[in-house]
Amino acid sequence: MISRAHLSGGKSLDSAFKMFDKPFFRLLDFVLVAAVLYHGLNGVRVVLMDLGYGIKRHKAVFWVCMAVAAATLDGLAVVAAPHIF
Repeated sequence: MISRAHLSGGKSLDSAFKMFDKPFFRLLDFVLVAAVLYHGLNGVRVVLMDLGYGIKRHKAVFWVCMAVAAATLDGLAVVAAPHIF
């Protein structure tokens, strides 16, 4: 039988939010956003290649996608840095 102490979801959720609000977890969130952004822009590059755009300039399309990712992460870092450190 489950006791009532295990069903206190509000307190458990609040303690989880406090734990995830620490700088280490915010840094991990930033790294996760970087990985998702890289993966998404690389997917856009692959779709462009499949559609026939940029086949002759494969390296240029790759570097443009990476520049967009770097610029976006730079903007995100400026916003996120005060919350992480």
